[in-house]
Amino acid sequence: MRILLACPSNKYAIDRISPEMDWEGFYERNLELVTVSEKFPHVSLTYNVDGYLHRDPLIGEYAEKVVERSKCDEQTSFVLIGKDGGVKRRWTGKLSVDELFQAIDAMPMRQFEMRTRGAN
Repeated sequence: MRILLACPSNKYAIDRISPEMDWEGFYERNLELVTVSEKFPHVSLTYNVDGYLHRDPLIGEYAEKVVERSKCDEQTSFVLIGKDGGVKRRWTGKLSVDELFQAIDAMPMRQFEMRTRGAN
């Protein structure tokens, strides 16, 4: 899975991603939205079910590793973590879904996925 981590400096992660969230695009790219609150180490997985947003807390070693790997700072709003666990890109401020998807679709592993699945 790929992770888009919304850093603690990004209080309203969903509101700061524009245009409106494309959840189908998220799932197609095997992407999960994880948010970190200022009350560290509160880490949540955010997902959509039938048009309603849900947040499930992530605890333990997995949550700690995600936060540690992201190395969020006061300037960072979002961090993209690839399937290999490496940080692929960082954003400050607002992030467009198109920009996010373009960054993912340019990755070699995603290119392979699109070729083997026949996706665009």
